[in-house]
Amino acid sequence: MHEMSLCERVMQILEESAQTQGFSRVIAVRLEIGKPDAVEPEAMRVSFEVIRRGTLADQAKLEIIPLPGEAWCMPCG
Repeated sequence: MHEMSLCERVMQILEESAQTQGFSRVIAVRLEIGKPDAVEPEAMRVSFEVIRRGTLADQAKLEIIPLPGEAWCMPCG
């Protein structure tokens, strides 16, 4: 389940940002996730619930913004 590793990376980014920007609490996390990313939204929510415990995002709400899939053809542009 790669959603857990994605959530771990999100938490790392939040912690790094907290150090550089001086905040101590996160109340919401909004993620844009496209169809081609193969991320299961419910698995992402469950993973986030586990990862956020005891962190600066302990009470944060996860909002997933679904994006349609997009592709670009290199030969024809």
